[in-house]
Amino acid sequence: MNEQGVIHGYALTNYPIECHSHEIEVSYRVGYDDYPFYRHKGIGTTLVCQFIIEALNRGYLPLWDAANEISSHIARKLGYLDYYQWNMHHIINKD
Repeated sequence: MNEQGVIHGYALTNYPIECHSHEIEVSYRVGYDDYPFYRHKGIGTTLVCQFIIEALNRGYLPLWDAANEISSHIARKLGYLDYYQWNMHHIINKD
């Protein structure tokens, strides 16, 4: 959120996943972690929906690789299925 009260967010991809492929990975970030008032209002879902629509309009197949439960929740809400589950590990610097 900036000084004017605007929440920032982005959706992007490192497309295509493989050479000559039309598959791209859905990747997004909404900057409201420190502003709980803006959570659960559909901002992330709206951002991702616009990304998916644009990807489809450009002839790409958007795939989802959820890195956390929030991402998984939005993916399932939009009809993505859990084909694989994996654990993510974080290295924490205790300095």
